[in-house]
Amino acid sequence: MRYLPALIACLLLALPSAAVAAAAQNPIAGARLWVDPDSQAARDAQRLRSSRPNESALLGRIADRPQAIWLGDGIENVRRYVRRVMARGSGDRAIPVFVIYNVPQRDCGGHSAGGARSAAGYARWVRAVAAGIGRGRAVAVVEPDALAGLDCL
Repeated sequence: MRYLPALIACLLLALPSAAVAAAAQNPIAGARLWVDPDSQAARDAQRLRSSRPNESALLGRIADRPQAIWLGDGIENVRRYVRRVMARGSGDRAIPVFVIYNVPQRDCGGHSAGGARSAAGYARWVRAVAAGIGRGRAVAVVEPDALAGLDCL
């Protein structure tokens, strides 16, 4: 924790140049984001097609949109799971979007509590996610609520 203020200062100093670089070169500009044909919305739309066609159509509109795939501590073999998603995305010529969500002490033990049991376990888990992505293209949103819980980390 004693290095945290210095780390935050370095990140804040890097943000303006990172923002300029991102604006100048968007690595996913023009790319198609992957739509999971087996998403919960797609399965529900299929299930309701004959009994509740209006609701099925609304769910179909949701299912037809790219959605991020949340990766957390509930996935038994994250490398294999990510590799399978990457293969499906590649087959559809689209880029999957993942949310990396397994930081230790997630949500300071609150509503979304969980995460890896240790920093070393988290590092192994992140390496497994990276191995699943391999050399493919993917978008990774890393720990979206971790900044709010820095005092717990």
